[in-house]
Amino acid sequence: MKTIHILSYLLLFAFASGTAQAQNVVAEDHASNYTEQQFQDLENLGSGFGEWHREIDGEDAAVLLQSAADNGSNSAVIDTDGMSFALRSSEGDAADQRVDLGRVFAEPLQDGQVFSFQMAWNWASPGLTGFTLHNGSWDDPVMLLDFDSEGYFVNNDLAEEHASPEDWDEGDQWRGNGVALEVTITQNGDDLEYAVVAITEQSHVDFSGVIEGVTADRVNFFNDGRPNWGEGNPGQGSLFVNSLRIAGGEPTSVDQEPLARSFELEQNYPNPFNPATTISYRLDDASHISLSVYDVLGRKVQLLDEGVRSAGRHSVQFDAAELNSGIYLYRLETTAGAVTKTMMLVK
Repeated sequence: MKTIHILSYLLLFAFASGTAQAQNVVAEDHASNYTEQQFQDLENLGSGFGEWHREIDGEDAAVLLQSAADNGSNSAVIDTDGMSFALRSSEGDAADQRVDLGRVFAEPLQDGQVFSFQMAWNWASPGLTGFTLHNGSWDDPVMLLDFDSEGYFVNNDLAEEHASPEDWDEGDQWRGNGVALEVTITQNGDDLEYAVVAITEQSHVDFSGVIEGVTADRVNFFNDGRPNWGEGNPGQGSLFVNSLRIAGGEPTSVDQEPLARSFELEQNYPNPFNPATTISYRLDDASHISLSVYDVLGRKVQLLDEGVRSAGRHSVQFDAAELNSGIYLYRLETTAGAVTKTMMLVK
């Protein structure tokens, strides 16, 4: 009876919304899919992606599986089952040290497809860290994102300065608890739209833009001369990446009739979770929104976000430390409609 009650409630919510969103996952991969040996052998696990690409300059530089928890509390949120892909430069002198880790897509991004991943770091000087997008080869990127003590740069143009001293300590270029970012790249016709947002409240990063007339069929992450501190400080100076995903497809209503794409509620990540998870949504146009969490009896547990929000992608954290294990629902209401998804808390 309990199962029937839950399913009935989910269907009630879905039909009440009238605007369920459907997205086809084209490719997905996580660090937790690999053993250390499989990753060192560049086995092609996950689904939908092509081959790995790895280059290492420097005797003690490395690309390995490592917990982002070693990179500070903010960076720890990108762990998948305790693992992330870590790019580490030298433990000592960083001169001529560079690490590259790339992934080929099965095909170039198609109109409407979204490529997303999570990235974390905690130390930025000396050296540069970031990622590039390419089309057709590993030469001449169509997009370069990197950052230093000045801020974040896209194709060498300043995209966003650091928001506060908590975001950047000018004295020693140190971000003790790391910065964790969610990056989304959307193919919109002939253009690439990008959005970079912080996963944690302490990271203070939120910028977006468009690169006209390009597409991409591969991504490369790099750590260029940013040394790992070695024994006692594993991960400090590393770049962490995880949760590579390509999704696409037209939003549909619950009766499968096409709708104008005006908003999207994403699946929370991680899921299942304990005790915190990130919920993200996208608006094509500015809208008044309300994002709430409910238990399976329909009682509102928490209001996560409310008010007028600009077009673009937004993320909020849901902390369920005071709740019991079980299924919960989260519902996004906008001026264009509403949609509900489920998540599972496992303690």
